[in-house]
Amino acid sequence: MIIGLLEIELYFPSSHSLKEKRKILHRIKDKIQKKYNVALAELDYLDKWQRSRL
Repeated sequence: MIIGLLEIELYFPSSHSLKEKRKILHRIKDKIQKKYNVALAELDYLDKWQRSRL
């Protein structure tokens, strides 16, 4: 069994609300999960609308 850990910090300059950020993140997470069959979670910056950490 292989176990790995990766943290990615993202910046969304075009995002102007939490709703926009969540929509972008949802698309990114879906593509990564379908391609690599991994579990993802948003770890930090939950209330910031231009930053995120997965």
